[in-house]
Amino acid sequence: MTEGQRLTTTEVLLVVLGFLGLTALYWWPMLMDPDQVWAVGRDFFQNTWNLWWVDTAYESNQAYYETDRLFAPTGTSLAFHTISFANSMPGLLLQQSLGLSLGLTHTVLFLSAFVLSGIGGWALVRYLTGAPIAAFAAGVFFTFNPYHTMMITQLNNVQFQWMPLVLLGLMLMYDRKGWWSVAFTAVMLALAGYTDWYQPIFCAMAGGVLLLVRMLKDKRVRDGKLWTRITVMGGLAGVMMAPGAMPLFEAMGAAGGSGELEEPVRYVGETQLLGMSPNGMRAHFFWPVVVGWSTCLIALYTMFRVRAEGVGRFWWLFGIGFLLLQGPYLVILNQHLDYIPMPMAIFQHIPVLDMIRVPHRFLILMILGLTGLIGYGLREFQIQRGKFATFLIIPIMALELQPPQPKPVALREAPVYSLMASDPADYAVLELPIDYRDGYTMWLQTIHGKKLLAGYTSHILPDALPALQTDLMRALHPSVSNTDVLGLPEHLAVNLEELTEGQLEEWRRELVIDKDVRFAVLHRRADFSASSAGLNPPATSVQKLKFAFMPYRFNPGVQMAPQLRKVAANKFFEDLAANSTQARALMVLMFGEPVLELGTTAAEVWDLRPWTDRYAAENKAE
Repeated sequence: MTEGQRLTTTEVLLVVLGFLGLTALYWWPMLMDPDQVWAVGRDFFQNTWNLWWVDTAYESNQAYYETDRLFAPTGTSLAFHTISFANSMPGLLLQQSLGLSLGLTHTVLFLSAFVLSGIGGWALVRYLTGAPIAAFAAGVFFTFNPYHTMMITQLNNVQFQWMPLVLLGLMLMYDRKGWWSVAFTAVMLALAGYTDWYQPIFCAMAGGVLLLVRMLKDKRVRDGKLWTRITVMGGLAGVMMAPGAMPLFEAMGAAGGSGELEEPVRYVGETQLLGMSPNGMRAHFFWPVVVGWSTCLIALYTMFRVRAEGVGRFWWLFGIGFLLLQGPYLVILNQHLDYIPMPMAIFQHIPVLDMIRVPHRFLILMILGLTGLIGYGLREFQIQRGKFATFLIIPIMALELQPPQPKPVALREAPVYSLMASDPADYAVLELPIDYRDGYTMWLQTIHGKKLLAGYTSHILPDALPALQTDLMRALHPSVSNTDVLGLPEHLAVNLEELTEGQLEEWRRELVIDKDVRFAVLHRRADFSASSAGLNPPATSVQKLKFAFMPYRFNPGVQMAPQLRKVAANKFFEDLAANSTQARALMVLMFGEPVLELGTTAAEVWDLRPWTDRYAAENKAE
């Protein structure tokens, strides 16, 4: 630890209030009306479903890792699903103890992640530098960097606070002999695991870099006592993570080949040598936009002016993170140079590391590196320029990193969902188009609570699919779907004119009796407005330079991101619906025209309850 100003209760209180204030400033619309939907896209809806499912499972005394609400009638394991217990368990407590609504619970968890992550980043840098102002500024960057704030759709990934606390624990273990630091680090690592199973991997990589650099410098590589403490810490963390990890390992053993991706690496917005190309946007942001111009200036100052002990570890962490996030080969200005391998190329051949299929996840390593560099750089700046000049840097950083102001999304779901919610009977719903990445129908399930014939889980297991592989269900699949998951049921083209009444009757019975479907809904487009006005990609050189270089807070590409997300989500529905004309025609052949009063202009509804009554009467007569 670097000697510095002694930590006081007043400082801790000011830090907490500071991060509370900045979080309120950035996300104030969410504070004013928290019980709203604040983003669209399958990840946002899926994470809301996760909170609903854990609460539902608790109420009905069911296992969290098994559900009968998806892939009816067989159900499915959720061992591979993105249930983040570091969110779901507090979410369960909020819903059960305080009676918070699902939307309010989601908002509280999302906002708390920014306060806690700021405190986590501050705590690490405060211990290493002993500089209060520099540590707070580092915490501001760590929690409000664009990689973090753009995760408004990904509640499962937004809990960043445990990673810097794991690194803090490792530094305490290195510097001190007491076993309390071992226990603290183990708890933080377990919490990181329960947030996202990738996080312990990143903690091990970041902690390995910081520890090994120190151990080499201090000639403690052969320190048996230190290695023993690290081993004990890892063992304790493993024991604490076992209740969540064991079902995952068991499911992995029985998973088979389903759920694998066509490509071993998935580019969800390329992170490149010179910057980043966001997913779905034909533009390029250079690195000073992505991490902040003020951040880059501080990093340059640190490079040229700071030679303090400890700063080198964070340069190593920054450099390794930067190289890994390039992916398995070099990408420059959206050009994939697959003949130039990068370090991540070897990860595909290393167990555990081969699970990391999205290169931009390695941004967290680079961000952790920059967080430390900011702390060391501003500590030196304060020595040279004084506290007041150093403090002025914080509002500059805060202004530059401000995310686009969130706006609530007005969802206009069909009346059938409130009708189902008031019906105490339990049955299944056929949501069309059938797709395995559609989180919106799962969000709708949180309203009505009935079973779905399909679902969006992070890893679709073979045992969930038999009921979707019949001729009828394959005929109801879209003719074209852009999913890159292997092993899913494929579309079956049928000649509708040649279908006999006997075949139609057999298929009716499959839906109504075998699968217990009472309602079918075809979504022609999204249930929210999604205007594409003003979303034209940059065309001229001047426009492209604005996107590439303008600071994050004022960047036109950044400001259009929320609306672009809505347009992309709407196009997702429209494209699937356009490829589901056979499914609609088949539903009309089997059950007639949809019931207008139960649907909307965006959704058509078939009421299958009369057929349920008919078949029940026939069975009674027999």
